[in-house]
Amino acid sequence: MEITVREIRLGDERRISEIHFRHNSFFEEDYVSPDFISECLAGGDFNFLVAESGGEIAGFCGMLYHLHVGRAEIGPIAVEDGFKGRGVGRILLEKAFDLLKEIGVLRVIVKVKAENSGALGFFQNQGFTPEGRFENYTRTGDSVVQMVRFI
Repeated sequence: MEITVREIRLGDERRISEIHFRHNSFFEEDYVSPDFISECLAGGDFNFLVAESGGEIAGFCGMLYHLHVGRAEIGPIAVEDGFKGRGVGRILLEKAFDLLKEIGVLRVIVKVKAENSGALGFFQNQGFTPEGRFENYTRTGDSVVQMVRFI
């Protein structure tokens, strides 16, 4: 299985939205629509990377960056069930770090729901360290753990 990673293209919004919807219990947002994705991209401080295998989108990674202070936040990030455990998330993060470093970002954070032990372990394995916990952070009262990695 070969995985390639590229920046989002016009027309990817619907597929990303579908993947996000299937995994939305892991995210704060109830639903990320194709229009919402387009609006984020139009702002100029947000981008998506898309992982593909055999022409099929296997996963995606969003990046919100603040270039004037050299910081970014990863998220949302999701991998389709059929591709989990095959390194897709790791590959997406590596490409995200490459892109962020190239544009001058030094500090990257993620916010993970505190009860999502799988995601917490994944990000720790990718070099992130916990730096704080925010109680009742989401609209639905979920607590999150903020993790950081310097690149």
